[in-house]
Amino acid sequence: MLVLWALLGLLGGAFAYRLADRALEEERPGGWGVLPRCPRCGRVQGPIDRLAVLAVPLRRACGGCAARLGREQVVVELGTAALVALLAWRAATPVEAAIHALGTLVLVTVTLTDLRERLIPNAVTYPATLIALALSLLPGALGPLSAVEGGLAGGAVGVLLFGIGLLAFRGPPAFGLGDVKLAVFIGVVSGFPDVIRAIVLTVFVGGALALGIALTRRSVKVYMPYGPALAISAYLIWLLAP
Repeated sequence: MLVLWALLGLLGGAFAYRLADRALEEERPGGWGVLPRCPRCGRVQGPIDRLAVLAVPLRRACGGCAARLGREQVVVELGTAALVALLAWRAATPVEAAIHALGTLVLVTVTLTDLRERLIPNAVTYPATLIALALSLLPGALGPLSAVEGGLAGGAVGVLLFGIGLLAFRGPPAFGLGDVKLAVFIGVVSGFPDVIRAIVLTVFVGGALALGIALTRRSVKVYMPYGPALAISAYLIWLLAP
């Protein structure tokens, strides 16, 4: 079963990588349509052409513009496969494993968008939150009441951090509105009080990441997006929760 979960994570990693691309792109005339397409020229792609772990070793290129998938996508796909397999190994029920696996795909997607453009798209967090609420109704899941409580708690603490950031810093706060919406999603998946634990852990994870960036760039004047820190913290809570 773990091999199956890893395979699903591999496919999910490819989907998350492409979703991050699409969420950051400006709207195209005619839209994307239903079929998966090349992010550069819009040509419809086959299964091998959009899975980097196959396309890169085989040196597959888009038939329309000759664009190739990058090694970064390979890392994302393999990393997501490992993350999903670990969650499935630790999960108490298959339903919990499935919900946390879907949550991981969202966390991977917003981590990519936040690192690239300092943006957590509403087009990702809004539908993901609604889907998480619907999944909470399943037998063996968190339950709708706990999901709503977690979402409200995550949103409340997120708004508090956003307000503190506005008062403490000049210019845009480090913890932005996109982070608040991500905290709501994490709360819906995690429930209360796990969402509080995730946000508290974010403070330490974010501090460690910021310190690492400052040491690497030899400057303390750096901007560290909080989306990746929130994502890491939420995943750790899902993985290590009893």
